[in-house]
Amino acid sequence: REDLSPSSSLNGYTGDGSEAKKQKKGPTPRQQEELCLVCGDRASGYHYNALTCEGCKGFFRRSVTKNAVYCCKFGHACEMDMYMRRKCQECRLKKCLAVGMRPECVVPENQCAIKRKEKKAQKEKDKVPPNPSTTVSTTNSSSYKSELLPVLMKCESPPTAAIPLLPEKLLNENRQRNIPLLTANQMAVIYKLIWYQDGYEQPSEEDLKRIMINSPNEEEDPHEIHFRHITEITILTVQLIVEFAKGLPAFTKIPQEDQITLLKACSSEVMMLRMARRYDAETDSILFANNRSYTRDSYKMAGMADTIEDLLHFCRQMYTLTVDNVEYALLTAIVIFSDRPGLEKAELVETIQSYYIDTLRVYILNRHGGDPKCSVTFAKLLSILTELRTLGNQNSEMCFSLKLKNRKLPRFLEEIWDVQDIPPVGLARHQELVAQQQQQHQQSDNPNTSSMASTSSNIVVVGTSNGVSIGPMQQPSQLQQQQQQQQQQQQQVHSNGGVPTLPIGTNVGVSNSITTNGAVNGNSGSSSGSTSSSNNGSSSSINTSSNSSSSASNNPSSSNGSSNGLLSTVGMLDHHV
Repeated sequence: REDLSPSSSLNGYTGDGSEAKKQKKGPTPRQQEELCLVCGDRASGYHYNALTCEGCKGFFRRSVTKNAVYCCKFGHACEMDMYMRRKCQECRLKKCLAVGMRPECVVPENQCAIKRKEKKAQKEKDKVPPNPSTTVSTTNSSSYKSELLPVLMKCESPPTAAIPLLPEKLLNENRQRNIPLLTANQMAVIYKLIWYQDGYEQPSEEDLKRIMINSPNEEEDPHEIHFRHITEITILTVQLIVEFAKGLPAFTKIPQEDQITLLKACSSEVMMLRMARRYDAETDSILFANNRSYTRDSYKMAGMADTIEDLLHFCRQMYTLTVDNVEYALLTAIVIFSDRPGLEKAELVETIQSYYIDTLRVYILNRHGGDPKCSVTFAKLLSILTELRTLGNQNSEMCFSLKLKNRKLPRFLEEIWDVQDIPPVGLARHQELVAQQQQQHQQSDNPNTSSMASTSSNIVVVGTSNGVSIGPMQQPSQLQQQQQQQQQQQQQVHSNGGVPTLPIGTNVGVSNSITTNGAVNGNSGSSSGSTSSSNNGSSSSINTSSNSSSSASNNPSSSNGSSNGLLSTVGMLDHHV
């Protein structure tokens, strides 16, 4: 065929001297017609390892799939041509095998049926527009449910659908009691959820080997080892959650921007659900993806003790509800399709979520056989969504707290959880002051000074009118001196109309509200005492000490002015230093 191939030197154009014409793309045309090696008819291509026509291809496939046995009536030596191929099937089959047609290349009939089913499903899927929300009116939710749901939630069962969800005896009893059963599509959706839930539950062996804890060195801090290991396991878990979400029915039908928004918002909540699913009640611990148990001591060792008690309480609550795999899978889908800020197609997401909620309701009704307590169980499971939202917020607060403590989170978790950077002035000043106090503590020989330095090691960051002020902890023994300084500070507020730099004690909650004259509303929980004053409708709770007023006055960030952006950022940090 090499001498018949067109010349490539002209880049697809003829060079006969006449007007250049573009050649047709495609395979090199044959100079002569190729014939079937079995009967001599026009060949359509290579079938089952031999060049044959369509007729001989179909004859060979039927003969192999049916294990057909033929008998020749003409002496078992017929010369095969287009006429004799219809007269003698035995000799035709022998000729097929003689020219090289291979029976093992024939696909069994059951596999052909599966292929045809997949092709049909793909054609129906291709008929769905890429953004169905643009073709249907979004005026009300009923239009979505009536027109979009049959298309969005159409699902085919995976290969594991042969396992029944509920016992057949229970289903028959439910039919007799006229309890509404799950529809065929709801069953298919549940099967697919379980299939993806089991498939994306455990990381690969290679990933687990990569993050295995080695024997800690003497120089390596065990706290850092546990912290790094937990964050690496968390990364693998979040990646599995993303893959699970991408396989959900209707997830690919929403805009890509909304997909990212949902994944960022739900990842921590779904992670809590997975932890509850792998909770061990006997040891009060959580079995992580690496099949290792993590107790509250493990979290404390990693510096993450702030949220472990609430998380374990949530796991115990889920354990008492005896939630099965189907309910866990449906709850996960409901959490993923929850309403989040910034969604472009919020109503579409809500409609998809309502389908999963209704499927969960019908499943619980069938699982408990129409027991009147079914509605209570259903309500308890839905109330879990609120608790998950609270745990997700606590996870965000813990990430801010870790960042304030200069604990580096992996970049992947910072991006997917939107962990914002701390204002550089606050972090730098915090580190500088901690270093100074440590140096003073080492050099001081006076026990009074030493005790004061040790008690002032807890530093908090608060917003001021111009930046960040950092102050030490208060001494309860200096109550009288503090009250005098508070009165002086209050007089300064009335006279200047500004806000002085206030060092706040450890137990201080910072409010993120800013009044029109630049004052900051704050609450002091310190036991050393506080005095409140009002000026133009704004109030401030002031706590001072003898050694903190000079520090505040020397701070360059305590000058008058306003910086609302920094105030709002630092205000969110609260007392997590």
